[in-house]
Amino acid sequence: ITGTNFSDWYNASEGTFVVEADSFGDVSTSIRYQVAASNAAATDRVNVFLYNGKWGGSVRVAGADQCDLQQASSYTAGVVAKTALAYKANDFACSVNGNTPIPDASGAIPTVDRLFIGSVNGSWGHINGHIRRLTYYPARLSNALLQTLST
Repeated sequence: ITGTNFSDWYNASEGTFVVEADSFGDVSTSIRYQVAASNAAATDRVNVFLYNGKWGGSVRVAGADQCDLQQASSYTAGVVAKTALAYKANDFACSVNGNTPIPDASGAIPTVDRLFIGSVNGSWGHINGHIRRLTYYPARLSNALLQTLST
């Protein structure tokens, strides 16, 4: 999703993604993206992903992680997980399956202009699974609400 189809609804300063998905891929060696708000080069991103046996989310600016929030031992192949990732400058949090949100209080927000569903830039990090539901809120929701929405 690019151009005004993206910019008309995406809040560049804060927001929350909630993704309900499963995957069947090898997550020990490959990262699997459910959603990525990105720039063309994919050096700036807000991501919800699966990696190293954990669902989570991250924010990158100029190729450097601003936050990398993963819930321990949250992945089972083929089992749906709900991940809620909230972002705002110096105020990030991620909750998976109703667990207490993992916060991070330091980091910048990337400049992005497109949304990819099920991969990054359509060419790598394919989910190898299903996305049951994707919801976006143009505000940084509270940690309590992240926990509720990921239940």
